[in-house]
Parts: sequence; C-alpha cells; structure tokens
Amino acid sequence: MATTLFVAGLGPTARARELGEIFERYGHIARCDILPPKTRRRDSSHNPYAFVEFITSSDAANALQALLVHFHPQLSL
Repeated sequence: MATTLFVAGLGPTARARELGEIFERYGHIARCDILPPKTRRRDSSHNPYAFVEFITSSDAANALQALLVHFHPQLSL
C-alpha cells in the first residue's frame, strides 16, 4: 500500500505546517508539500494541492480512513 496521500481543494492560504498538524494525528509524517495551482484562475478547481507522505503505509491508511469518515471541511482526499 502507498505511503503518500494526495490532498486537493486546499484554500489559497493553506500552509504545510497546518496541514501536517491535521495529518500527524494519524501517524508519523515524512513530509508534507503544498504545491501551487497550475494556473492563476481563482475557481476551486485551481486551488493549491498537497502530497502528505507517511513513514508507514499503515499510518497513511489510518489517516485516509479517519479523514474520509470525519471529513475535514478544507480537504479533498
């Protein structure tokens, strides 16, 4: 199983540290990178997105399962 989760639909002011705080509840994070939108349009399909990499695949699975059940209002997994 993969150790990296793709997170879309972030707000324009999203910060890696804040995103990491949400995900570290579910396991140890190796890295959390927020990438800028590919265009400068401001509609929701062009918001920043992120990759959150966990140390283990079980931690990634725990985060995915927990956040799909208890959806955080700013995240799309």
